[in-house]
Amino acid sequence: MTRLPVPHVLGLPTGAHAIIAERWRIIMRHARLVLAKHDMWDSKLSHPSQSQEVARWLRILEAQVTHANSESYEDQENGWNTLMRETLLPLAHDLRVWKYIHEQVWTKEFTSCYKHNLFAKPRSSHKPHRLTSPAYEQCLRQVQGIFQQETTAKSQIKALLDQQICQDKSLAASVVKQLGHVDRDAAIEAWAIMLAGLEQHPVHLLLRSNCPFASDIIFVERYAATVALMTDKAEEAMGQIRRIVIALREVLTSRPVIESVLSEHKLPTSSPDVPLEQLSRDERRKVREAQRIMAVGLWRQDLLHRPPFDEARRIYREHITPAINSLVMKGLQERLGCESDGQVFEQYMTRGLAAIADHLLSPTGTGQTFTMQHIRIALNVHLEWLADAERIEIERLLIALQEVLESLEIPISLFPLADTYPGNSCRKGFKKRLKEDPRIISEFCRQGRLPNNKESSGRLYGLATYGALGLRRMTQERLRTIVPDLITHYIHFLKLGHTEGALSPRDVRERVGELCRLNDLPQFSPQVILALFNRLKKAPFWNSGVGMQTDHLHKRVSIYLPKAPLIHRAWVLVPVKIAVPVLNERTSRIEQQAHLMLVFDHDSVLPISCWPSLHLPHAQELGLAIYQALFHPGVVWWPLRGIPRSIHVPMRSLNLDDDDLGDLRQAAYWLASEIQPNPRELHWQKQRLVNEVCKVLPEEVRRRTGNGYVSLPELQRIALSWLYHARRQNTTPVEGGEQRAEYDERLSNQVSVPAEGDARRAGYAVPGFTSPAAGWLLPREGRAELTELGVVLKGNVYTSSFARLGGLTREIPYRAYPYRTSLPEQGIFVEIDERLVYLSRSNNRLAIDPQPSLDTEEDPNGAADVA
Repeated sequence: MTRLPVPHVLGLPTGAHAIIAERWRIIMRHARLVLAKHDMWDSKLSHPSQSQEVARWLRILEAQVTHANSESYEDQENGWNTLMRETLLPLAHDLRVWKYIHEQVWTKEFTSCYKHNLFAKPRSSHKPHRLTSPAYEQCLRQVQGIFQQETTAKSQIKALLDQQICQDKSLAASVVKQLGHVDRDAAIEAWAIMLAGLEQHPVHLLLRSNCPFASDIIFVERYAATVALMTDKAEEAMGQIRRIVIALREVLTSRPVIESVLSEHKLPTSSPDVPLEQLSRDERRKVREAQRIMAVGLWRQDLLHRPPFDEARRIYREHITPAINSLVMKGLQERLGCESDGQVFEQYMTRGLAAIADHLLSPTGTGQTFTMQHIRIALNVHLEWLADAERIEIERLLIALQEVLESLEIPISLFPLADTYPGNSCRKGFKKRLKEDPRIISEFCRQGRLPNNKESSGRLYGLATYGALGLRRMTQERLRTIVPDLITHYIHFLKLGHTEGALSPRDVRERVGELCRLNDLPQFSPQVILALFNRLKKAPFWNSGVGMQTDHLHKRVSIYLPKAPLIHRAWVLVPVKIAVPVLNERTSRIEQQAHLMLVFDHDSVLPISCWPSLHLPHAQELGLAIYQALFHPGVVWWPLRGIPRSIHVPMRSLNLDDDDLGDLRQAAYWLASEIQPNPRELHWQKQRLVNEVCKVLPEEVRRRTGNGYVSLPELQRIALSWLYHARRQNTTPVEGGEQRAEYDERLSNQVSVPAEGDARRAGYAVPGFTSPAAGWLLPREGRAELTELGVVLKGNVYTSSFARLGGLTREIPYRAYPYRTSLPEQGIFVEIDERLVYLSRSNNRLAIDPQPSLDTEEDPNGAADVA
């Protein structure tokens, strides 16, 4: 049989090469078997240069086998179990990972089962409550034999019952579930080793092996990209660094160095004859220190990455006497030969890996090359989309700050500040240091050539809060210049709409990334998205306003109050029929009844919006009712504003099925919500306000129209006005068990928080009306013509400043608000290549669209009025 070629890693001793070679052959053999089984293997993939291609096919196979695109958890779980049983567990056994996990985890889990009496039996039938457990060693051997012979959970449970190890089926199932984690952990560990060795570097094959310096070499490999920026011969340089790190570890953990340290510091060389509790505090400290030194010597992996002037480095240097230093230097000379010029150990103690890399790759430099190159990697990851001038300015300020920290001898690393997410502990520590040491601000002002200390302080606190982007002072004006309005408005829409704690950062990152992809925008890193999310403001009580109607409502998901009603936990759509004369625009006939789709907040039963129609509402009317409830076009002062966590749709009342809700589910994805059928449709039809809509609203229409007819936009305006001013009857208990009636205005006594500036100027209560969350709720109004200038619709030209329209002249479907309004912003959504893109109308108005108008009215609280 032909032996598979194995990669060669520079800087490693023979023993480590043997481990890598053996494991490489194992993973390639398993990869070939599993890929060949699914007709994905090619003989060219055997070469080490094709390792990333092998990993790519393995990930494709994993997605296919585990049904990654399936919404069913059972399908994914069954597929993973099949892959684990057929491929990963044999791989774990061959890599000896299963043995490692078994020794570390299996015995621990078995002991836990044993202590919880899962193997105990009644002593006798007369005393079933008194239990006795079998011998530990005997029980351990029996259970191990069962798990080695049986491969499925069902057969393992049966074997535990047949051999009378467990008393009943529930106990046996608990044992199998708890001990089954061992196989799963081993399979995941083997899969991770396999992919890391193929995708990243073969040194990751040392993980979970008997190589003593495996963790150190894998840690050094994290900086391979930084070394690659400093030299064209990256692998040779990494080989030298690996050789130096291995030599340092071997010398600092050698027996002569350990004995010298114990002797120099007068520490005990053996364990005391008496228990530690009987020793004095100083003696106990010396014993523990001696035990630590005998275990790991003077080697400390953290000194490879700790910043200069760190307290740990100072304490470490205090323990290094001249005799110990001389012994270490001699050992390094023996292992490194001419490469050791007496500075390696000093570099390790002062700046760690950065000093070693700088000495090897830029011996005549300033000593900060490695550090700045490492920071540039973080800038490339998080700010790749930023303009070159902005990135150059940020890099200049970071270099100035690094010089300040070096000159003031402050132990702070800039890489975590530029790379980690907002709220990280290192950012909090940097803010604390800025408050304690004002020299940083003043010196940074001088080194960075900033106008004053106030500007310097703002940029440094911006760095601590938002990362490297914060050095450019993330004001609202600057956000508009560096981030497209579409992204800023959508992130702000999600933050304003969802109550505190209802939206996870992962949901925001996923949807913003998809929005960037659909609109040909650069992808923003999770750090930048989270920084933007935190930077955009949200006023208190924005979702509910302030007033007696919402005082009793819970407004934060993150604070749990039992049985407390939560604002915007869910919205309920309730269709009603009202007897009012309505003009049918298409037939010019007067219809004697209309339908109204009401939107209620579930927990408070407060109205949020409504939408009228001449026929029984369908999916189109549902979308428009939700659109009105989300953005409140024309009524920006409506106090209840938000995004629900779920929307309850009356499926039975409207004769809808899942196929009718395709657009609504698309919109729900962008809203980070979910669509659910309403299980209590009759309950909501019997609500007092619903009955009043049927009885009182027709009288209100006749009063306002003088017994005439209304159009659908006028009916919506009147219905919203009536819902805003409608009163409700409350019953309050008093002494003696009696009740008295109180009449409270429903929403007109609520003080609403002013809408966001850009959205209010456009006529909407919230931003985000340009996102797919709004587009999928609007109905298709027809087809428009796509030309080189943009989309032409009824004489108007609609364009986008960033979205790619392209293609030949053709007709494409578009979506738009069905009523002609006086809103300043009137755009459309077009469907291009399975994308939904928002287009705004240009100034070239060639025709006027004669549609009915829904005008904006004055706030009754001072800004507009709906009466």
